[in-house]
Amino acid sequence: MNRSKVSVVMSTYNGDRYLENQLDSILNQKFDNQKFDLKIYIRDDGSKDNTQDIIDKYVNNYPDIVNQVDKNNPNIGVKQSFFKLLKLVDGDYYFFSDQDDIWLPNKLDKFLEVFSLHENNIPVGVYSDLWVADANGVSIGKRMKENTSIGQDKDVLPNLLNRYLVTGASFAINKKTVEYVNEVNEEIFDRVNMHDSFIGLLVAMTGSLEFIDEPLVNYRQHGNNVVGAHFKPISIVYKLLHLNKMRTSKKQQILNFYLAGTLFKNNVTDKNKKLVMIIDKYVNSKNYITKMKVLLPIRKVLSRNNPNLSLLNCTFLIKFSKEELKVN
Repeated sequence: MNRSKVSVVMSTYNGDRYLENQLDSILNQKFDNQKFDLKIYIRDDGSKDNTQDIIDKYVNNYPDIVNQVDKNNPNIGVKQSFFKLLKLVDGDYYFFSDQDDIWLPNKLDKFLEVFSLHENNIPVGVYSDLWVADANGVSIGKRMKENTSIGQDKDVLPNLLNRYLVTGASFAINKKTVEYVNEVNEEIFDRVNMHDSFIGLLVAMTGSLEFIDEPLVNYRQHGNNVVGAHFKPISIVYKLLHLNKMRTSKKQQILNFYLAGTLFKNNVTDKNKKLVMIIDKYVNSKNYITKMKVLLPIRKVLSRNNPNLSLLNCTFLIKFSKEELKVN
């Protein structure tokens, strides 16, 4: 019986403090190993601490499971490092892993159960809720879904224009998704903000993005992680005081959406075509009145809490250059 290959892809950088905890939590997963073959692929992104020594130890101790790829190559940043892993690694299912979190023992099993409900001829992605954890990796009793719209709507694509919902630490994709991702060149990847948000958009547009309403990762918060969990809602006063920051964030969300929709326009599902067309018309318009008319029907998609402010922001403050929109 041929087993389906489960490939965990991990990018490391100066992670010696927490890496062993994460690797142990993956190696201790409870799943049907008669049906699935677990492999861990690590790409180190030029660490200067003892990360490489830890990787060597696990490769030696678990030679049938743990592998290092693209060894001794320069630092390219976490985003490009993950995209490179997807190009180098074979698998049927790909699980993204940070270097400093802890997977709950049933994470793999829960995800694979959801994957089993779908055909593999379309992109499928699965993401779960997470426990926010302290620097020791212990849950503080808060879920990532608090104060977010994660998992609230079955029609997830519009939500991805509002905020980033998919956290790479709790995200997995199937082989068809990777085939799509590997069609995208590195220059495009340079323009998206992160691998997880862009791939989440791609899956939601062209296939099926599924949410597991259960925390399956302890998402460690500490001084060195770049993106953490935030629970305070952003007020309209904050948005007005930090208008440039909010403009930049919204512009990046829209650019991600546009690039995914343009690159895979022939694969967008019927239910998503209208929204993809609206964004295409908006980003390519130079006329303020046209831009406002185009966005007016979807202003609550752009922002649930402050739709009119977001509409004005997108109409008058956000502009895209030809270079930003180039896909060839």
